[in-house]
Amino acid sequence: QVWPKLVVSPNGLRVARESLTVTHPVNAFSPLSFEDVKGQRVEVFDAATGKLALTASASPVLDGGGNVAISPSGRRVAVLDAGAIQVYELPAPPQFPPAKKP
Repeated sequence: QVWPKLVVSPNGLRVARESLTVTHPVNAFSPLSFEDVKGQRVEVFDAATGKLALTASASPVLDGGGNVAISPSGRRVAVLDAGAIQVYELPAPPQFPPAKKP
C-alpha cells in the first residue's frame, strides 16, 4: 500500500486511512504505473485505542484521496464504492481517557 491519506472525524475520535493497493513496492528503480494500481483501501480506526473499526474498498481509485468521509459523531463513515456512496454505521467510538492532573 502506498500514498496514505488521513481523514479525521470532526470530534477527533475516529481516523480513516486511505491508501492505494499496488502490485509491488515503489521506489526509484521500480516506479508505479497505472497498471500497477489494483485498488484503494479504506481503514477506519478508533483514535483513543488504535483499534480497527472498519475496512472497506473504495472505487474509483483517487490517488489524492477523497473517497471517505466521517460524520461529526464518528458513528457513520461514507465510502465511495463503484461510484455509489456506501454508508457504514459503527458503534460509538471510545472516548479518550481523562487527562491526569500533575
